[in-house]
Amino acid sequence: MCAADFSPPPPADLRAFGVAVARRRRELGMTIEQLAEAAGVTRQTVGNIENGHKAPRLDTAHVIAHALRIPLSDLVKVL
Repeated sequence: MCAADFSPPPPADLRAFGVAVARRRRELGMTIEQLAEAAGVTRQTVGNIENGHKAPRLDTAHVIAHALRIPLSDLVKVL
């Protein structure tokens, strides 16, 4: 394995936010595709957020929270 093959783990706060999004999505019985469509973002964006690979922009976090029918503060309080 070379250094280019190694990617460090995502920061804990990104993982926690992604876990909160995934947990709420599952509580609602939504697929990643359904959440992406409801939020007006791509499936890849939702997947990257849930896996902690990407920090969402504030506007993206807001539309995801809205699609999950919870206040954004409920998602960020895990941070």
